[in-house]
Amino acid sequence: MSQQYILNACCDIQFGCHKEMGIHGACPMEMLHAIYLGVLKYARDIFFEQVGNASKVAQEIDALAMLCRELCCRQSDQEWQNTQFPGRIRAGKQNGKKFTGILLCLLTAISSAKGQSLL
Repeated sequence: MSQQYILNACCDIQFGCHKEMGIHGACPMEMLHAIYLGVLKYARDIFFEQVGNASKVAQEIDALAMLCRELCCRQSDQEWQNTQFPGRIRAGKQNGKKFTGILLCLLTAISSAKGQSLL
């Protein structure tokens, strides 16, 4: 009852060379939802889906990433990614900006000799 269907005047206007996207093609994507909580979270989730969410290998990679988290802590150096995040890399809701640090720890873990032997 409280919502009214209103046709946006900008929907049929062509923005740029594309024809199908309309005004949505002219708007830049938002960094937080498109990149951090979109692409980066999707990459982490797909990795653990391929390994097996409840598998022993996933738990060992998670533990190895937590070890890498401690080794990669940046303290006061702002040029390094923030690897201080609560919980494990798969547990709970994470802040969007923490996903760069999560993927850094995951990449470090699977690039190590122990991670390579687990995979």
